[in-house]
Amino acid sequence: MLGCFLGLKEKYAFVRPMIFDKDILDKYSEGKRSRGYISIRYALYYDAIQDLVKLAFDKTTKKTPSIINALNTLNHDALRNVLCENFAKREHPVPS
Repeated sequence: MLGCFLGLKEKYAFVRPMIFDKDILDKYSEGKRSRGYISIRYALYYDAIQDLVKLAFDKTTKKTPSIINALNTLNHDALRNVLCENFAKREHPVPS
């Protein structure tokens, strides 16, 4: 899941100026370069959207890393109790 998130972050960093930077839009969205620029912009944008949906909702298998599968796993009371016991409940107070 981390790899998918980092890839998504890099795609967004690349496509963000292509969508929102007025200087870049003015330079490349007109004239002979516009067709290639717009094609690349849309391809990157829709690829980023596809990665975002996959990261959030992919339920191909129970082991597919996605937010929905992580939430479904945490809905099991036994696992949640073990995680709470091991990581959330302190036996000793936190030193000040």
